[in-house]
Amino acid sequence: YSDGMTLYISADPGVKLENLKKNARISISICNNPKPEWTSERDWATAKSALITGKPTLLVDTVLNAGQIALMLNASPLHSWADLSDLSVNLIDDEIIEQVISHHPSGLHYIAVPSYPLAGDTFTEEFWQFIIHKLRQKYPFVIVDTAHDFSNVTIQMLDAAEYVVMMLAPEMASIRAAVCA
Repeated sequence: YSDGMTLYISADPGVKLENLKKNARISISICNNPKPEWTSERDWATAKSALITGKPTLLVDTVLNAGQIALMLNASPLHSWADLSDLSVNLIDDEIIEQVISHHPSGLHYIAVPSYPLAGDTFTEEFWQFIIHKLRQKYPFVIVDTAHDFSNVTIQMLDAAEYVVMMLAPEMASIRAAVCA
């Protein structure tokens, strides 16, 4: 959509995956009102946005019972959170964490949930605090996809967040659901 942007995330179905396939490095732009038909730089100059460009970025799926990051990336990761489910925190080191991180051809790194649901209490609060601390040391940008509830995992991720961005469709049902959350 715009020169200099590697990945443009929009509400239009299918756009994100097509951009991921075409681009070798990750840039994510969150805009106030982007319009795909915009063609000039002047049009884009009016949009307010936040841009993450060319930095190592990790996308973390914490929806343990129904995560979809791997599905949306059209990926079949060999490793997931399930690899850590039987380990106590004191046994987890940088090498073990690196093993559960998958690498998408676009350059995006991600941690997926397994193809089967994990119980919400599979991991302790201590585990999530430890993992987020380790991931923040390794990546300048850690983007966490949380569940649409206030489970312990979601609360741990919100507490650890430097910024919280709520994604929703520009329609009344989505706005109402967001207000009710």
